[in-house]
Amino acid sequence: MPRHDAMDQMIMILNRINNQSFHWMP
Repeated sequence: MPRHDAMDQMIMILNRINNQSFHWMP
């Protein structure tokens, strides 16, 4: 079972933010 590294966690968080329609970019 592959463990999640920092990159996977970042991608997961970004995907969650995109799903919630957050506009955090300037």
